[in-house]
Amino acid sequence: MLCEERSRLFERYAALVHAYSSAVKDAVHLHGVEFDKEIGQLEELRKLSLEAGKDLEGHERTHSCGFRKPRASELSQDPGESAKEN
Repeated sequence: MLCEERSRLFERYAALVHAYSSAVKDAVHLHGVEFDKEIGQLEELRKLSLEAGKDLEGHERTHSCGFRKPRASELSQDPGESAKEN
Protein backbone atom coordinates (compact mmCIF):
# COMPACT_ATOMS: atom_id res chain seq x y z
CA MET A 1 0.00 0.00 0.00
CA LEU A 2 1.30 3.44 -0.88
CA CYS A 3 2.01 5.78 2.03
CA GLU A 4 1.25 9.35 0.94
CA GLU A 5 3.38 10.88 3.71
CA ARG A 6 6.37 8.75 2.73
CA SER A 7 5.89 9.78 -0.90
CA ARG A 8 5.76 13.44 0.10
CA LEU A 9 8.88 13.14 2.26
CA PHE A 10 10.72 11.23 -0.46
CA GLU A 11 9.85 13.83 -3.12
CA ARG A 12 11.07 16.61 -0.79
CA TYR A 13 14.30 14.73 -0.10
CA ALA A 14 14.91 13.97 -3.79
CA ALA A 15 14.27 17.59 -4.81
CA LEU A 16 16.66 18.95 -2.17
CA VAL A 17 19.40 16.45 -3.04
CA HIS A 18 19.00 17.34 -6.71
CA ALA A 19 19.16 21.08 -5.94
CA TYR A 20 22.27 20.59 -3.79
CA SER A 21 23.95 18.42 -6.42
CA SER A 22 23.21 20.96 -9.16
CA ALA A 23 24.46 23.85 -7.04
CA VAL A 24 27.72 22.02 -6.30
CA LYS A 25 28.18 21.24 -9.98
CA ASP A 26 27.56 24.89 -10.88
CA ALA A 27 29.97 26.11 -8.18
CA VAL A 28 32.91 24.03 -9.42
CA HIS A 29 33.97 26.73 -11.87
CA LEU A 30 33.70 29.58 -9.31
CA HIS A 31 36.77 31.08 -7.66
CA GLY A 32 37.54 33.46 -4.83
CA VAL A 33 34.81 35.95 -4.00
CA GLU A 34 32.29 34.33 -6.35
CA PHE A 35 32.71 31.01 -4.56
CA ASP A 36 32.52 32.69 -1.14
CA LYS A 37 29.16 34.19 -2.10
CA GLU A 38 27.79 30.76 -3.05
CA ILE A 39 29.17 28.75 -0.13
CA GLY A 40 26.37 29.88 2.20
CA GLN A 41 23.70 28.65 -0.19
CA LEU A 42 25.55 25.37 -0.71
CA GLU A 43 25.79 24.83 3.04
CA GLU A 44 22.09 25.61 3.51
CA LEU A 45 21.09 23.14 0.78
CA ARG A 46 23.38 20.51 2.30
CA LYS A 47 21.77 20.93 5.72
CA LEU A 48 18.25 20.87 4.27
CA SER A 49 19.08 17.70 2.33
CA LEU A 50 20.39 15.97 5.45
CA GLU A 51 17.35 17.08 7.45
CA ALA A 52 14.96 15.84 4.75
CA GLY A 53 16.76 12.48 4.67
CA LYS A 54 16.45 12.16 8.44
CA ASP A 55 12.75 13.06 8.25
CA LEU A 56 12.20 10.36 5.63
CA GLU A 57 14.15 7.74 7.58
CA GLY A 58 12.36 8.65 10.80
CA HIS A 59 8.97 8.31 9.13
CA GLU A 60 9.89 4.96 7.61
CA ARG A 61 11.15 3.71 10.98
CA THR A 62 8.09 4.78 12.98
CA HIS A 63 5.48 4.05 10.33
CA SER A 64 7.17 0.91 8.94
CA CYS A 65 6.37 1.94 5.39
CA GLY A 66 9.87 2.00 3.91
CA PHE A 67 11.58 -0.68 1.93
CA ARG A 68 12.25 -3.74 4.04
CA LYS A 69 15.90 -4.73 4.41
CA PRO A 70 16.53 -8.38 3.58
CA ARG A 71 17.28 -10.76 6.45
CA ALA A 72 20.77 -12.24 6.64
CA SER A 73 19.34 -15.65 5.74
CA GLU A 74 17.82 -14.17 2.58
CA LEU A 75 21.15 -12.67 1.50
CA SER A 76 22.90 -16.04 1.56
CA GLN A 77 20.06 -17.75 -0.29
CA ASP A 78 19.99 -18.39 -4.02
CA PRO A 79 17.44 -15.92 -5.52
CA GLY A 80 15.65 -18.84 -7.14
CA GLU A 81 15.15 -20.50 -3.75
CA SER A 82 13.01 -17.66 -2.35
CA ALA A 83 10.88 -17.68 -5.51
CA LYS A 84 10.24 -21.41 -5.04
CA GLU A 85 9.04 -20.78 -1.47
CA ASN A 86 6.43 -18.21 -2.54
